Amino acid sequence: MFSHRTVCRVIYADTDTMGFVYHANYFRWFEIGRSEMFRFLGLPYREIEAKGIFLPVSDLGCKFLLPVRYDDQVIIETSLDHAVRGGDEI
Repeated sequence: MFSHRTVCRVIYADTDTMGFVYHANYFRWFEIGRSEMFRFLGLPYREIEAKGIFLPVSDLGCKFLLPVRYDDQVIIETSLDHAVRGGDEI
């Protein structure tokens, strides 16, 4: 299985008043991971969409194991799901 890693450093704006990363920012990092993985593969997401191909997120979840704080480094690991089905109607 292919996977790609992206490293981000937590900026102050990512944190809440307690000094922890605000929970919604994890989902923003997921999108950074996806965009960087496609860029690494030579397929910037902008070019994918320009060809009329859209990749909607169909499922998303997160389990918080340890707190992340300002200036910590976060490793975002992204992999491709080979079980994707096409043609399903919503």
